[in-house]
Amino acid sequence: MATIRDIAERAGVSMTTVSNVLHGRSSRVSAETVECIEEIIRETGYTPNMNARVLVGSSSRIIGVISSMVPISSGGIFQDPFHAVLLSGIEKCTRDLGYFLMVRSVEDANELESLLTNWNIDGLIMIGFFPESFYAQLEEMRKPYVQIDSSLRNRGLKIWLDDETGGYLATRYLIENGHRRIVFVCTPMQGSRVVGGRHNGYLRALAEAGIEEKPEDLCEIGYTIEAGIEMGEKLAERHDFTAIFACADLLACSVCTGLMMHGRRVPDEISIVGYDDTAMARLNCPPLTCVHQDVAGRGSKAVEMLVDAIEKGEGSEPYTFPVTLVERQSVKRITL
Repeated sequence: MATIRDIAERAGVSMTTVSNVLHGRSSRVSAETVECIEEIIRETGYTPNMNARVLVGSSSRIIGVISSMVPISSGGIFQDPFHAVLLSGIEKCTRDLGYFLMVRSVEDANELESLLTNWNIDGLIMIGFFPESFYAQLEEMRKPYVQIDSSLRNRGLKIWLDDETGGYLATRYLIENGHRRIVFVCTPMQGSRVVGGRHNGYLRALAEAGIEEKPEDLCEIGYTIEAGIEMGEKLAERHDFTAIFACADLLACSVCTGLMMHGRRVPDEISIVGYDDTAMARLNCPPLTCVHQDVAGRGSKAVEMLVDAIEKGEGSEPYTFPVTLVERQSVKRITL
């Protein structure tokens, strides 16, 4: 296995220079030397000895990622298409900045403490909403953290999405295509800024069109394919609406499956709009019209903000990503 000494000898530089490149401290190293060292690292498959690095200094250069949005019982975040894209952006930026990634399922504050201490995590990216005890643990240990999709704390770094605009765009598009009765399918709304924002956008578009939301048109379900299919089966029995806005692609596609399993045609009988614009939306039959967000870009931005906090002690204002609507074939224009 290659060592720093081996890389230094092949590049004709000191071990300190190699170490500086490995740690991202290459401002005083020529671009040609950096490129040479990085090429040797790729050729040799060199991996830093993490135990040695922790002994040398307090930094492990490990960034942790935890999520509350997908329960372990349903397969965890690795089986969710949204999280897969988000993690790809996090992993690439982490690697580009010379850090390592630790992705874990953490269910309580004790597990979080174990993760932070046993692996000497430099900082944490938190996806979704967590109990107060999690934030208290992080602040007691003075660990910087970035929150994605949570605004329930006044402290910490935050990555937001313009969820209300997304909900508004999706609902207005359906209304512009002649739909007056639109079902809103979402995960549980209580405590969720994300779902609440998308629902607010939905309500705003309905109000602008003079449409009143009916209680039976708000359908809250679990974030699983099975729950979506089951809801699709239930909605297939109703004939009092013409369109569905689902607050995530996974829900939209699984609801679509449930509808068609029971003989309802999309979009000929029922139109559907999703949210996120993951690969799942493009693979759906028919391809799904949905609200697009830069999922990978949000992951990269979270890493950049966290690394600034780790290395420079700098905070920043919440960063909000915009959304757009992507038209495909899951919405039919109707005339009532």
